[in-house]
Amino acid sequence: SELTLSECAVLIALPRSPEKYSPYKHPEIAKQRRNFILQKMFENDLMDSIEYEEAISESLIIVEQKGENRIGEYYLEEIRKYLELKYGPEFLYRSGANIYTALNTSIQKAAEEILEKHLVNIEKEYKFKNTKSKYDSLGLSDTVKLSPYLQDALVVMNYHTGEVKALIGGRDFSMSKFNRATQARRQAGSAFKVFVFTAAIDNGFTPNDIVLDLPIVLEVPGVDSIYRPSNYDRKFLGPITLRKALKHSRNLAAIRLIRNIGPELV
Repeated sequence: SELTLSECAVLIALPRSPEKYSPYKHPEIAKQRRNFILQKMFENDLMDSIEYEEAISESLIIVEQKGENRIGEYYLEEIRKYLELKYGPEFLYRSGANIYTALNTSIQKAAEEILEKHLVNIEKEYKFKNTKSKYDSLGLSDTVKLSPYLQDALVVMNYHTGEVKALIGGRDFSMSKFNRATQARRQAGSAFKVFVFTAAIDNGFTPNDIVLDLPIVLEVPGVDSIYRPSNYDRKFLGPITLRKALKHSRNLAAIRLIRNIGPELV
């Protein structure tokens, strides 16, 4: 009885597509859907013409809820999805079970602050038109008109135990639930070299061992063609130490390391 007919119609619209008909993210679409539902309610004699006109003319009142930001929201959402998938919603929401994670709040908080500071500096240095601060300063109905701002992702893991100590999937969980650390399909690029050189050290190599940074030709399995990888600068440094190869991100040296120790160990 505390809700208006207009507010009821907005709520009725949400189950069909909560993201699409969100009055926070897409107020105009939400209003169109609300009006459609109000029209159907009127046509089915659930309200009279006066009630219909009042409801259809009512503005969407959007109150932005800005409570205290929780630490590690992307991390916690991954835990929630995992538990619901493995044990079901009944266990997750009604069992009263205590859930323990490897989240280190100190590491998580530090990571969030450092990454945010870094991205703010990038936005300033390269003069990004749409920045996160611009989103934060505008009303919710205005932000949907902007292009997405710069995002980030990070995973901090104890490689001895596999425990994930911190995880960042974006800059603002309330604005975007998409987890760029677990859901984005991105080429790992040179970040993968860390695993290559770590595997080499774990299997007897030392930082002072020599690896060749020279041209190499590879056959592509199942395809009648060859692959000639190169370095980013199109140059070759010849025999170099592992330390120098990693420092200068030499692609050809990393490829030779993989071939030397075997892909299965990387």
